[in-house]
Amino acid sequence: MSSKRAKKKKQKQLSEKQLDTEILSVEQAQDAEDIPSPQTVEETAVIEELPEKEDAEVQNDESSQEPEVAENEEFEEITQTVTQELPEDEQVVFEQKEKEEFAVMMQGFKDAVEQMNVKDPDEETLIRLFGECDTDSHKEKVIENPYEIVEKEDRHISHLVLKILYAASALLFTGVLFVFGAISFFDEDKLVSQTENRTLTQKPALTFSALFSGEYTVEYENYYSDNFPARDFFIGINGKIKDVLTRFSAGENTDVIISVDKTDDDFAGEGVDLGNQPENSDEIKENTAEVTPDNEASIKGSIIVSGNRAMEIYTYNESDAKRYASVVNKTAAAMPEGVKFYSLVAPTAVEFYGTKTYREGIHSQRDAIKNIYSKLGDNVITVDAYSALVEKSEEYIYFRTDHHWTARGAYYAYTAFCNTAGVTAPDIESFVTHKIEDFVGSLYRSSQAEALKKDPDYVECFELLTDATNTVYTTPEMTDGIDTYIVAKKVNADNKYLAFISGDQPLEKITTDVANGKKILVLKESFGNAFVPFLCNNYEEVYVVDPRKMDMYLPDFVKENGIQEVLAINYCFGISNSRYCNELEKLTVKEVKE
Repeated sequence: MSSKRAKKKKQKQLSEKQLDTEILSVEQAQDAEDIPSPQTVEETAVIEELPEKEDAEVQNDESSQEPEVAENEEFEEITQTVTQELPEDEQVVFEQKEKEEFAVMMQGFKDAVEQMNVKDPDEETLIRLFGECDTDSHKEKVIENPYEIVEKEDRHISHLVLKILYAASALLFTGVLFVFGAISFFDEDKLVSQTENRTLTQKPALTFSALFSGEYTVEYENYYSDNFPARDFFIGINGKIKDVLTRFSAGENTDVIISVDKTDDDFAGEGVDLGNQPENSDEIKENTAEVTPDNEASIKGSIIVSGNRAMEIYTYNESDAKRYASVVNKTAAAMPEGVKFYSLVAPTAVEFYGTKTYREGIHSQRDAIKNIYSKLGDNVITVDAYSALVEKSEEYIYFRTDHHWTARGAYYAYTAFCNTAGVTAPDIESFVTHKIEDFVGSLYRSSQAEALKKDPDYVECFELLTDATNTVYTTPEMTDGIDTYIVAKKVNADNKYLAFISGDQPLEKITTDVANGKKILVLKESFGNAFVPFLCNNYEEVYVVDPRKMDMYLPDFVKENGIQEVLAINYCFGISNSRYCNELEKLTVKEVKE
């Protein structure tokens, strides 16, 4: 039997039960008297006709398909006639019984609704929905469509809950906007993001032309994106969420590839602002690191995160290799006669700790270095740092959270240089070392991988075996010198790699007590910073030039200062850095410098 037919049958039975109850109550009232009722003949006739009418209605129901509504209407006519003709005291009794019968009917309705696992409306709900008058209308609506009552009640509650939620959401949203707007108005903008290692967009100037052209809106959007209140906090939260999702989907022991927007000058060009440092200081007392801006178009790069280590994925490019080799050859050829010119290309961590996929074919840095060296002229002496490093790959020679090698890794590359240059490198055990803890470097800033932050690096520093001083200059005339350190004892800046020669500076001159008359100039990017201090063991003077920051004609500078050797040291990613190659080439173009 379908649910619709069952529902109609139940309604029919309920209607019949109501009719029987009404008639029975009237008969019982007459029998209890045992005397003729004082009713009129018309009243008695009506009462005596009730059983016959009931039988007729039952028979009519079985033989016809009249709707149940007709029965209800007929029942209402009878009960209304009865209640109108009864004496006042009996009418009160009749109404009381009618209420009791309605309560019985409601209980039956509740039981039925409960069996259907639907919210059961109580009498109070029905009265609220339909009003306190017209009880029969209550009955009819309950019998005809009990679900309508439940649906109306649910809709009423749902609408109320939604209104509350909408109001709360609106208040929360406007409240957040107000709070962040107030903070943005009063807080001080940052110039550099230590978290991302880049210069932040500054507030644009408001002009009519910029405003009406739409340029001001775009620039202000970029500015606010870089200076949003608590931006570093939200970046950290995003890193945690990304790390959880990545580990959940990929597993704890699975390598994760992260694509990053990388410019030619990322991970390089960072140096201490010596205007805030005391002379001859071996401690960086403030977070004064600055990032050299780069206006070139960005290129895509990728970082692989394997457990607690991150590495840049290297890919060899033949045109980049030819370009770098051409610039090195040109620089070597421009040197004064008798000057020895060395080239050292350093591999990166992925060559030793990456999976086989990232160490073979176009990703092989061993093959890349060989190809580059094969393109250099006979006047360039190559240094095989790769072989020295691969033998020590089980030691702490590369950072896990930063793209640089450690000072220990730089030391082993220095020993390879000494073997090539014919000088002696002190034994590593002869150095006194100290550590600078809690270093989370450039690869964390780019990837925001939480695993790196949880397991930071430390910077191992090899203290000098000789007495030496270091001075930084901004011009080749060296008249504006500021004294600085060679190896720091402590670094309070986020970038602990600034512990070596104050990071990337235009021109530095280190004078030692070796007193052998030997002078060397190092052309480098940031990979050379940890390498330079070891040269203090073999040379009386060490000059350091960062081509990205220095404007000079190199051949004249080498000749005027009596420099006998020049070392160009770059890591594998440096050879594909177009900006570095362009700046290095400019050092040999005299007419541009004058």
